[in-house]
Amino acid sequence: MADIKKQNYAIFPRTLYVDIEEHCETCSKAFIFFAQEQQYWFEILGFWVDSHCTRCFECRKHARYILTLRKRYDMLTSLANKTASEKTQRIELANTLYCLGIIKNINKVRD
Repeated sequence: MADIKKQNYAIFPRTLYVDIEEHCETCSKAFIFFAQEQQYWFEILGFWVDSHCTRCFECRKHARYILTLRKRYDMLTSLANKTASEKTQRIELANTLYCLGIIKNINKVRD
C-alpha cells in the first residue's frame, strides 16, 4: 500500500504548498492546514494528493486520547484472569468512556 501512495506522489508531485483555511468537521471551528503539515502528509506519510485535514488540532488530539482509552479498555476486557488492579482500571476506564459518551450501556461500567 505504501508503494502505491509513493507512486501516486511520483505521478502527481506537488511543488507548491500553501496554508489552507479549513473548518473542523467535529467542532466547526476554523483552523489552518499549514503548508508544512501538507508537505509532511504527502511527501513523508504518502497520503493521496487530494487528501486534506478535516479536524482541528484539538479534535485530533481528543480523538487520539479516546482511541488510547478504548484500546486499553479492550485489552483489559479481553483478559481472562484480571488482577484486582486490572479490574479497578477497567471500571475506571469504562466510567470515563461512559462519561465521554463512547460507552452507551451503563451495565458495562458496573461489570
